[in-house]
Amino acid sequence: MKPIDVHIHTNTNCNLNCVHCYADAASGRGKVLIDSGFEVGLIRFLCRHYQPDIHLEGGEIFLEEQLIWALSELDMPMRKNITITSNGVLRTENTDTLEVLRTISCLRISVEGHTDALHRSVRNCSLQMVLDNARYYKNMGINVVLRITLNRLNMNIMFSEVIPSLMEQGFMEFQVYEMQSAGRGKSSDICITGSLDIFFQDWFMHPQKAKIQVSLAERRLGEVRQYQTEFAHRGIQMISAGNNAGIAVGADRSVRICAWDMTSPPLVVLDENNFETIYDIIETQKTPHTCGFCTKVILKV
Repeated sequence: MKPIDVHIHTNTNCNLNCVHCYADAASGRGKVLIDSGFEVGLIRFLCRHYQPDIHLEGGEIFLEEQLIWALSELDMPMRKNITITSNGVLRTENTDTLEVLRTISCLRISVEGHTDALHRSVRNCSLQMVLDNARYYKNMGINVVLRITLNRLNMNIMFSEVIPSLMEQGFMEFQVYEMQSAGRGKSSDICITGSLDIFFQDWFMHPQKAKIQVSLAERRLGEVRQYQTEFAHRGIQMISAGNNAGIAVGADRSVRICAWDMTSPPLVVLDENNFETIYDIIETQKTPHTCGFCTKVILKV
């Protein structure tokens, strides 16, 4: 079956007000959310007809916990296609939710550094609380991956300080994404405006025995190619990305091509009776998708 990338924004409400949020989600605002029946039906359709890499994102999905435990209606192989991203503020003891989380690909929790100051520079919450919750989920048998936003404040210490400190606390898998000048990120002063030389040099000088994946957008391809020999020498894989067709589904059921695009007119608004319209969107889509923000190369060890 054809591989596709799928981003589903489950809800618009959030318990934080992060400086880089491209969905402009925040606490105290009105919410829009997909209902659980639609969510399950859409994922089931995608898994029956494609080989999807599905990301459930918010807002904050743990505010609408029924959208997690509803995934128990899916067959086990279908759940393995799902990554859930959370800010890690909320801890649940609901046994149905925990059982679902044990059966998905991973629970990706956002941690922006190894100090409270670094974390709060992106997310207005306590780092220790998030790490405690991440450790709780890990101890519950859930595959927890820490997601780190690469920005101006942590780029020169990512491998010398940030990741080693988090490894000491028992975490061994990390996904790093560069902060993009989109949404609230447009007005932030911690986006990286220059090169990533210092970031790469920190990596070369402080290699770590952990699973690390760094995802970079198209504007970084030239820099990455300059270090191609060095990456190969150090066992860092360079993987081309962004070549699959894909869709982004909003909490209002609107469908667009790019997960970063929250404002253009939707291609279609889905309901339980028109999932078949996804066929035309996927099959007529020009690939690879090009924009300034989507991942184009993955560096992996």
